[in-house]
Amino acid sequence: MLYRKTLLIRLSLLIALILLAFAGCGDDATGTPDEAPTVETASPSSIAQTTAQCGGNVSSNGGATLAARGVCWSTTADPTIADDTTNNGTATGNYTSSLTGLTPSTTYHVRAYATNSVGTSYGGDSTFTTLALAPPTVTTSAVTDTSYTTAECGGNVTSSGGLTVTARGVCWSTSTGPTTADDTTNNGTGTGTFTSDMTGLSANTTYYVRAYAINSQGTSYGSEISFGTLAYSVPEMTAAEASSISYTTAEVEVTFDATGGLDIIRKGVCWSTTTGPTVADDTTNNGTGSDDFTASLTGLTENTTYYVRAYAVNGIGTGYSDEISFTTDAYTVPEVTTTEVTNISYTSARSGGTITSNGGLSISGRGICYSESPNPTLADWVVGSMELTDTYTIDFAGLTPGTTYYLKAYASNAEGNGYGDEVTFTTQAYTPPTIQTNYIITRTLSESQGNASPLSNGGTAITAVGFCWSTSQNPTIADDTTNEGPQVATFSSDITGLTEGTTYYGRAYATNSAGTGYGEEVMFKGGRVLDYDDNEYTIVQIGTDWWLGENLKVTHYRNGDEIPNITTNGDWVGLLTGAFGYYGNDQTNVDTADYGALYNWYAVDDEREIAPLGWHVPTDEEWKTLEIAHGMAAGTADLEGLRGTDEGSKMKEPGTAHWNTDNGIDTYGFTALGAGYRSRGDGSSAALKQISVFWTSTEWASDDGYAWLRRLDHADPRVRRVAIEKDYGQSIRCVRD
Repeated sequence: MLYRKTLLIRLSLLIALILLAFAGCGDDATGTPDEAPTVETASPSSIAQTTAQCGGNVSSNGGATLAARGVCWSTTADPTIADDTTNNGTATGNYTSSLTGLTPSTTYHVRAYATNSVGTSYGGDSTFTTLALAPPTVTTSAVTDTSYTTAECGGNVTSSGGLTVTARGVCWSTSTGPTTADDTTNNGTGTGTFTSDMTGLSANTTYYVRAYAINSQGTSYGSEISFGTLAYSVPEMTAAEASSISYTTAEVEVTFDATGGLDIIRKGVCWSTTTGPTVADDTTNNGTGSDDFTASLTGLTENTTYYVRAYAVNGIGTGYSDEISFTTDAYTVPEVTTTEVTNISYTSARSGGTITSNGGLSISGRGICYSESPNPTLADWVVGSMELTDTYTIDFAGLTPGTTYYLKAYASNAEGNGYGDEVTFTTQAYTPPTIQTNYIITRTLSESQGNASPLSNGGTAITAVGFCWSTSQNPTIADDTTNEGPQVATFSSDITGLTEGTTYYGRAYATNSAGTGYGEEVMFKGGRVLDYDDNEYTIVQIGTDWWLGENLKVTHYRNGDEIPNITTNGDWVGLLTGAFGYYGNDQTNVDTADYGALYNWYAVDDEREIAPLGWHVPTDEEWKTLEIAHGMAAGTADLEGLRGTDEGSKMKEPGTAHWNTDNGIDTYGFTALGAGYRSRGDGSSAALKQISVFWTSTEWASDDGYAWLRRLDHADPRVRRVAIEKDYGQSIRCVRD
């Protein structure tokens, strides 16, 4: 194989020389003839049994391109490229070659070479001798991790001796000069570092250890190192300061520092009231093994100093920790906190306490004590608790209204009574009742009705409720009153003897032993109805019902929400929510001409309600009752279209101030005006002084897009009953609830 490789290299060099001869024959362009290269041989290095390194430096290519460079070697002097060679390319400068396939313990000659078209130049002849085959070279590492029966060592095979290392490890003995005939480890083959675990050692013994390495030339040893295994001893522990100390118990945490090299067969703590406790004193038994543990000391005596040591037992004996000491808690009276007083009323309250410490003894009693003087004790008023829990709550009564008390929680044990912090509280004083005026509504020309709700009795029984009123503000029970007795629920009261058109001020009242309380003041007028905007309406009794004598003109729902005022005709078209407007969008038709406002039916039907308090938009049936009161037959009132004879005239205002035709009689004071309407088609107003159209609150049964109305015409004495689309704008009259 080596012969074939050398032959190929030589053929390559020969071909390169021939090509260079053809390409470079003759002088260069300047007429200067080419020369052979200039090369120097480097010193051999990295010499082993079968390999080495050499190289050279081509300082000049002689003016022609290099064909090859490298080194050649032989066992004879002045080797040439006919001998063994390397080929390191065609550049000038330094290069390094690896020589392989050498024979151990042999002297070689080596020269660098370089070839161009002129020829081959050589550097100086250098010699080197390959190393002889030998046993491996090995060093011994330091011994570490020494225990009672184990240790760690190792080594480093720094040279294989030119052969394969077939085994390596450490050997040891209790005598110097251990060999592989003694105890060994086997850490594989090859060179480099390795680590060995030595096991099965004896405690408290001196050993000698060496690394070894083996090849076919023999066994080599590193330097000898001696070490000693640990000696068995009693265990070593650390006891922490005692914790969780109570009257008869405590806890000690123990940490193992060393087991002494043997299994722990028992462990715990021992204690005594004198120093130096041993396992002959009180002890705990916390089992076996070297895990850290917490020992619980029980059966102690309160207010006593104890000395404690941890202990552990192995095959050598018993080891103890350093001594610690602690003193158990002394019995005391209980510790208790006072709960803030709540649920304070006129004659009762709620408090209690939390026992934070029983003082080391059983609680024999708990509760509260209180007095009208500071620092109450069990010699004052006392209320015990039936609850046997640390936290307790007590409701207590029999207190005096409007009085300041001082209170403490208490708890008792065999040592005495413990008290919480003092808290103060004052019982509620009786006050006049509180009452809410709900409303005052006009019922007749001389009668109104008030409605009110008592809110609080002020701590004592209400003896009377009612309404008081006067033509001056802030009426009292010294003015006109009603008396509904000792009511505690919402009530109504009839306010009578009023003068029509007179302004009154009224409010609800409630009386108890502490005095009289009043509700909010309400302004009202005799025989007049006020809407949310304080617009004033006359009222008239027709048959059994009371009606407003004027068209509605309110701009807010009963809860105060505004009803949208649509002033642009186009915006009126298609509305499906409540709205109103003025005829011709001219407010003077309300303020001056008294026609009232025009509303769509959605404002009538809104749950916020459009009518004044105590009033509502009449139903279709209530309109029939009105018509019958004006003389229409019951059967006729049930018909649709124009009905009756002169019932329309009996409802109209006489004259032509508000009608084009004077045919009004106004028999009972309904006083209908020709207010016209607002069209659903384009939002415009029409028929002023010609017709009067009133909504009912009743939908047309066959179509919820329509509702019933009543219509009066200027030239017709009858009344028209029809259903019409809900988005027309029409007048509203109200009837009393």
